[in-house]
Amino acid sequence: MERWKRNLYVISAAEFLTILGFTAIYPFMAYFIQELGITDLEEVAVWAGLVSSAPALTMAVFAPIWGVLADRYGRKLMLERAIFGAAVCLGLMGLTQNVHQLFAVRVVQGCLTGSVGAATTLVAATTPREKAGYGLGLIQMAIFAGASFGPLAGGFIADSVGYRTVFWFTALVQFLAGMCVVFYVSEDFQRDETPSEQGKGQVWAEMKDILRSPLLLAVIVVSMAVRLADASVKPMLPIFIQMLVPEEGRTASIAGSISAVSAVTSGVAAVVAGRQGDRVGYRKILLFSTICACILLVPQALVQEIWQLFVLRALVGACVGGTFPVVSAVIAVGVAGEKQGVAHGLNNGAGAIGRSLGPILGAAVATTFGFRAVFIAGAVLFGLVSAGVAFTVRDKSQTKHPS
Repeated sequence: MERWKRNLYVISAAEFLTILGFTAIYPFMAYFIQELGITDLEEVAVWAGLVSSAPALTMAVFAPIWGVLADRYGRKLMLERAIFGAAVCLGLMGLTQNVHQLFAVRVVQGCLTGSVGAATTLVAATTPREKAGYGLGLIQMAIFAGASFGPLAGGFIADSVGYRTVFWFTALVQFLAGMCVVFYVSEDFQRDETPSEQGKGQVWAEMKDILRSPLLLAVIVVSMAVRLADASVKPMLPIFIQMLVPEEGRTASIAGSISAVSAVTSGVAAVVAGRQGDRVGYRKILLFSTICACILLVPQALVQEIWQLFVLRALVGACVGGTFPVVSAVIAVGVAGEKQGVAHGLNNGAGAIGRSLGPILGAAVATTFGFRAVFIAGAVLFGLVSAGVAFTVRDKSQTKHPS
C-alpha cells in the first residue's frame, strides 16, 4: 500500500475515535450542567452556550499558532498534541464539581486540542493534489462517523451509568486514538532552520499571501459563517428536546440519537460533496448545501413530535456536512504545500470563531425570544451564507495558488 494511503486510512481511523470520544459528551452537557446545580432552564441555556463557546473561543486564538508550528516542527506532532491534550481535558471534566470548574476546563481544552485541523493539515500535506477531494472527503466521513456513534453511545451510557462515566470512557478512547497516530503514521518532515525573527516575518507574509486571494478569503469566511449558523442551534437542542419529552431518564438517549443520525447524514454528504466538488465545481456544492440548510431549519421551529425533529435534523446534517470537505479542498488545491499548515490553521481558527460565537448567539435568542426562535435565527444565518457564496465564490480561481 502506498504510504499516503496508509497515512490517510490510519489518520481517518484515529480521527474517528477522537471525534467519537468528544461528541459522546454533547447530548447530555446541558443535563450535566443541571446536575452541577443549575436548574432554571434559561440559566441552563446561558451556561450551555458559554460552556460550548469556551473551547472554540480559545481554539480560535491557538489554531493559527498550532498551524504555524505544524509547518515548523511537523504535522504529525501537532496531531499527537491535539489528541493527547483532549484525553487529559476530558478526564478532568469528569472530576468537576461545579459549572465554573467545567467552564475552566473547557477553556483549557480549546488551547490544547484541535485534532480536526491537525488531521486535515497532515492529510492535505501528504495526499496527491489530484486526490485532495477524495482524501479530505474521507477525513470528513471519519469525523462524521465518529460524531454518529459518539452521541449515541454517550447518551445511552449517560442514561445507564451516569454522566461522569462517559467523560472517563471518552478520555480512554482519545488515548487509544493518539497511540494509533504515534505508531502507524509516518511523516517525512524537514525542520525549518530559518532564524526566529525571519521566521516570524515569513509566517505573517504567508498569512497575507493566503488572505490576499479572494477565493481563499471567501471560503474561510464561509467556513466561519457555516459553523456560526450550525453552532447557534446545536447547544440548545438538548433543552428543546427536554421540553418536548419531559420524561426523566430518556432525554440523553434521545438527544444522542438525533445527534447521531445528523452526523451519519453529514458523513455521507461529506464524501459525496468531496467527490462531486472535484467534478462539478466547489461553488455549486456550497451554494446547494447552504440554501437547503436555510430552508430546512424553518420547519424545525414548528415541530411538535420528536420524530419530526429527528427527520429534519438528519436533512440539515447532510447540508452542513456537504460544506466542510469542499472548503478544505479549495484550500488544499489553492495553497502551496509549504503553506498548508498556515492556511488550514487560519481556516480552523475562523471556524473556531464561528463555533464560539454561535452558542452565545443561540443562548441569547433562546432566552429573549424562546427556544423555537433559535431555528429561525439559524435559517437567517444560512440564508446570509448562501448570499455570500453566490457573490464571492468562483470556481475559476480554485486551482490558483496565491502569489
